[in-house]
Amino acid sequence: MSHPTSQSLVLEEFGTLPRLVERPVPEPRPGHTLVRMKSAAVSHLDLNVVDGKFGILPDLPSIPGTAGSGTVVASDVHPEGSLVLLRGKALGMRRDGAWSEHALVPDAAVEAVPEGTDPAMACCYFSPAGTAWASVHAVAGVQPGERVLVTGRPVRWGRSPCRSRPGPEPR
Repeated sequence: MSHPTSQSLVLEEFGTLPRLVERPVPEPRPGHTLVRMKSAAVSHLDLNVVDGKFGILPDLPSIPGTAGSGTVVASDVHPEGSLVLLRGKALGMRRDGAWSEHALVPDAAVEAVPEGTDPAMACCYFSPAGTAWASVHAVAGVQPGERVLVTGRPVRWGRSPCRSRPGPEPR
């Protein structure tokens, strides 16, 4: 009897690119949620971990990815098929992360996401860049030629969503 498999990006040596590897789908177990990934962030934190330049580093080989989103396959806590956000609990650092077709993570690292949320936006929701972009474009719906008041101007992310594509001009 063959066991279902899943593709994962596996980091085998710091400072190198993760390699695409076929691995068995993780077995569900109590206190954990099995998620079929839809989207995963590639953040500055992830790049530092892959390069071996962060204070907390995984034992190798490891699956990187500190944040992602997907649908629940098996869980004692979350409804099957629901969209969830994965983050925290040393995901992608002390345990395998989100850069895989399937992720088995502690229930405490899983958060429900409102129905209809874009999985790509869900996985970067807590990223400063994702939050800034979503505020201007997805939530406010700012159109080219409109002006916006950016109260966080001295902060890098206060200006970046305005410059990410043609549209609102920061003042």
